[in-house]
Amino acid sequence: KSLLLGAVSVLALGSVAHAADVVEPVVETSGFNWSGLYVGFGVGAGANVHELSSDFIPGVSFNGIGGEGVYGELTVGYDYMVAPRFLIGGLLDAHAGNIETSLDVAGFDASVKETYGFDAGLRAGYLFTPNTLGYVLGGYSWQKYKFDTNAGFDFDWDQNGYFVGAGVETAINSNWT
Repeated sequence: KSLLLGAVSVLALGSVAHAADVVEPVVETSGFNWSGLYVGFGVGAGANVHELSSDFIPGVSFNGIGGEGVYGELTVGYDYMVAPRFLIGGLLDAHAGNIETSLDVAGFDASVKETYGFDAGLRAGYLFTPNTLGYVLGGYSWQKYKFDTNAGFDFDWDQNGYFVGAGVETAINSNWT
């Protein structure tokens, strides 16, 4: 009886010791590497609604005139992790499209089209998790517009200003967010 009990004890203790050796240590994954150069692209659709009225001709208003179209963009940027959860970066963005507002009144046709432009800005981000970044951004924006009519006068003009925004970005794998 003692010999059988001793043999079972040795097997049981050996199994426990062996099981303890099999357990792998828990390693914390570092997550996505947010520092460095990145390139992005986007496509989309846009729309606008204008408010056009005049104090010179009371009661005449073109409020609600709008248009729609598509656009594409290419972004190049660089981010740098300044702390384990904070990053700062810069970006350049070029975009082109055909978002157009048209007006047809008594045989007079006119249209304004947003043709192309660029943005230059900065962003600051905070890592909610190792793979999820929340950020704010802002900077300078420039856009080229084209005005066309069927009456023989057409012209282009530039408009500039600033942009502000916020977003969330999540890493899908080692190279895509």
